[in-house]
Amino acid sequence: MITSDQLDAFRAGLQRCEGYTTLNMLEEAERELLQLPAELRLTLPYLMVSMNFFIHCKQWDMATKIGACILDTWPGCEDVRRLAMQCYVRDGCRGELPPSLLRAPGTLRQIIRPRRNSGEN
Repeated sequence: MITSDQLDAFRAGLQRCEGYTTLNMLEEAERELLQLPAELRLTLPYLMVSMNFFIHCKQWDMATKIGACILDTWPGCEDVRRLAMQCYVRDGCRGELPPSLLRAPGTLRQIIRPRRNSGEN
């Protein structure tokens, strides 16, 4: 069970990691991420900060995978979907496209499908 003090420390660690990432102090940012409690590493805040960290490190494959993980649990995160798709493209479209990147309305798969004629001219 996580206490409120531990949760406050978790939030503070995420903020420090974001600050280090913004300042391009990536070793310090990584250290902060690794010190956070393992039981909170599948939370949306942790995953978002981790994705941002991997984008700054230009580790596009990891950022894509984390984005797909986020979308598996929170499919409505359209900003994450766009970022993950950009990371997939920057990685050279290597490997299979994670299915969660194509599940939401308005994604590429649905845009290129022709609409059925509803009978109106």
